[in-house]
Amino acid sequence: MEAAEEKVRWIGSHPVRGEKQPLPNAENILITAALPYVNNVPHLGNVVGSVLSADVYARYNRLRKRNTIYIGGTDEYGTATEEAAFAAKKTPKEICDQYYPEHRDIYHWFGIDFDLFGRTTTKKQTEIAQQIFRELYNNGHILENTTENPYCDSCRNFLADRFVRGECPQCHFSDGRGDQCDKCGVLLTPEQLINPKCNRCGNRPDLARPSKHLFLDLEKMQPDIEKWVASRKEGAWSHNAAQICESWLRTGLKSRCISRDLKWGTPIPQAGFEDKVFYVWFDAPIGYISITANYSPNHWEEWWLPKPDGPRVKLAQFMGKDNVPFHSIIFPASLMGARGLNGYTMLNTISATEYLTYEGGKFSKSRKTGVFGHDALTSGIPSSYWRFYLLRIRPEDDDTNFSWDDFEAKVTGELVHQLANFVNRVLVLCSKNFNGHLPGGDLPEPTELDKSYEARVEKVARDAIEAYEKINIRLAIRHVLGVAEIGNQYLTETAVWFLLKPTSSDSDRARAAETLLRVARIVHIIGVLLYPAVPGFGIEILRQLGLVTQEDDDLNAKLGGNPYTIINEPHIPDDPHEFWAQIRPGQKLGTVRHLAVPLDVKLVGELRKKFSGGSGSTKPTSVVQDGSISEWNCAAIALDGISVSKKKAVVKKAVDGLTKEYHERTEDVKKSDSERLEKYRLGIKKGVLTIDNLVSILEKKKALPNINTVVDLFNGMVLRHGFVVSMFDEDFVKGPQVFIRTASGSEGLTSSPTDHLPSGEIVIADGSGVIGAPLIGKQSTTTMMTLNTARAVAFFFGPPGSSASQLTDFASQLSSLIATHCGGTFRFLYAPNGSPIPT
Repeated sequence: MEAAEEKVRWIGSHPVRGEKQPLPNAENILITAALPYVNNVPHLGNVVGSVLSADVYARYNRLRKRNTIYIGGTDEYGTATEEAAFAAKKTPKEICDQYYPEHRDIYHWFGIDFDLFGRTTTKKQTEIAQQIFRELYNNGHILENTTENPYCDSCRNFLADRFVRGECPQCHFSDGRGDQCDKCGVLLTPEQLINPKCNRCGNRPDLARPSKHLFLDLEKMQPDIEKWVASRKEGAWSHNAAQICESWLRTGLKSRCISRDLKWGTPIPQAGFEDKVFYVWFDAPIGYISITANYSPNHWEEWWLPKPDGPRVKLAQFMGKDNVPFHSIIFPASLMGARGLNGYTMLNTISATEYLTYEGGKFSKSRKTGVFGHDALTSGIPSSYWRFYLLRIRPEDDDTNFSWDDFEAKVTGELVHQLANFVNRVLVLCSKNFNGHLPGGDLPEPTELDKSYEARVEKVARDAIEAYEKINIRLAIRHVLGVAEIGNQYLTETAVWFLLKPTSSDSDRARAAETLLRVARIVHIIGVLLYPAVPGFGIEILRQLGLVTQEDDDLNAKLGGNPYTIINEPHIPDDPHEFWAQIRPGQKLGTVRHLAVPLDVKLVGELRKKFSGGSGSTKPTSVVQDGSISEWNCAAIALDGISVSKKKAVVKKAVDGLTKEYHERTEDVKKSDSERLEKYRLGIKKGVLTIDNLVSILEKKKALPNINTVVDLFNGMVLRHGFVVSMFDEDFVKGPQVFIRTASGSEGLTSSPTDHLPSGEIVIADGSGVIGAPLIGKQSTTTMMTLNTARAVAFFFGPPGSSASQLTDFASQLSSLIATHCGGTFRFLYAPNGSPIPT
């Protein structure tokens, strides 16, 4: 795609083709959404975090009659695309051409109204990125340095870290990547992998081949960046964005490599670097500029390189919090280094969301956990319902959770009962009693009751407008629901249906007409304020009010406009009091029908099951302990809806408390528990998570290992109580029965079947074979917990002579601790020696 894509945009009430330009004496708003990697199909968290949130803000600004354009697109260069192309046996361009339409169609279905949804693989991208680089180089902001990188002699090229595969040194997953282990989530370098190999040919690469690279001198530029950040006097920065930016500056900026030894990317126009391309995070943000240039070939420089005496432009950028450093530090530094602080349009407003979890866990395409864009598109649930719920739970201040139960509850309780039913009651009463029109005639002076309700509506409407302005979208929707609640109270208190009976007097009917016109105007306010967030419902309200006609819809379709954008867009006034005059008495209504209905319970159940994840295995429902090891106390617990992550402060505090307790009672443990600990040591031989090893680690490092929140907690509890714990990802444990038995001597773990376990060793086995040998610290990588784990099953072992009740209490305490700090619920699957399962 090298030419601008044609896009309909409405100016005033007249549809026009062509490009917008910044206007003098006007508010010119340029909005961007983070560019997703082209081969990553977006999940619901990606959608709400950038493109959907930016769409709401763009629609809101258009309704404020601000000159607004909204730019988005796919990020198509870099290692991720090369890797996907290699796996699919296609060229990188073929991969981009395959996935770009999928992104475009998903966002179109969600009603995302870009002025242009473009791509970074264009001639404009190359021209502009190379020009910015030249300016940076000429201004002395580019350094040259030599780094050591993996190189494959067989393939005759350098390898990105992720193209080096090998055994993870932490969890021993056999296919760990050179940048991160997909199994346990630990960050790695290629040098740390055991038996590293080239992902393409399988040969061992040279891990330290020298290569010359280019660096952006952020350390030199830090004073200018700090001055720019400190000078921000207008625009809204979300709290997390400000914190992340300040944290980077406080730590101190370091020069950052902007070149890569790849083929697929923007070529570097510098002698000696002809075989290299720009690093994607230097190149990708420039895509905002190049996509604008493709949208508006004649005026893009007015948007991005405004003249000192020309129209001013405010830049608002939307993203997930992971992308904040690139938008608040690296991209601004590139622009400032190229043309100074007053050259390019600089960031004015930044909105970064926290994480959206799925049913208490993480979205995972490989595990089929969570709803992705194409899943929503084919779900049978209209996009307006998805928009409403996603924005209703938008993760603005903290992580939020997508829950099917909550989705159903909020649609039924808030959207249908609170808002849609009010709209329907009002318009049915008007249509039925006034021949398909709103009541006519001039309104008399309002009563004190009328004034009271109108004042309340104006206040909540003003709060909604202020929330949109500050990009507190979740709050804005609550205020729109609040307007509906006030309207419901007004309608109920006035009881107009009693005034419209055939036997009612003329004065009663006149009072009913006045009231219905006033509440119809409240319906109109709801429609206008709902339009930015849920345009499908907003348009339908305006259509039923007769403000959107079939002719409007036909013209919109003919001109190729977004189905959730209307030609005669409404107006949000500065003063909500002006809303009342936007509805004329006697207005002819459109077809009145239900705005929304509750979600189909059966469909919700089917979708919940479909996107629950797992590998098709049957979840474990029972545990069988072999009689040969009856002297051991064993228990098993299933944990559902947990959220595993890197260590958090609250978890560190809990674990520190456990380790402190150990220090305080070290001598007491050695004396009073010496007999039990001796039996424990004999029983577990030389296990990885033994009391001895944990104590050794604690005394040497003054802290327990930092694995993840769940493992850290059970390490602390093991140290405290002296029991063994082994935890597995329940989605990959094949039930329905799991066995605790002894090894035969001729079997290994499911992930390494030829590595035979000692005969008589206590093992845990599922339907596929042995998944763990807890007393010697061995576990199959196929069932190992990762940062994506949402459901786990934990096995607890107490050595001969230990107390069954102590083990049960320990299992319950640890599970409660995990539920407290990592979310979720737990239930016993097995109690020591088959005793009754605790509730």
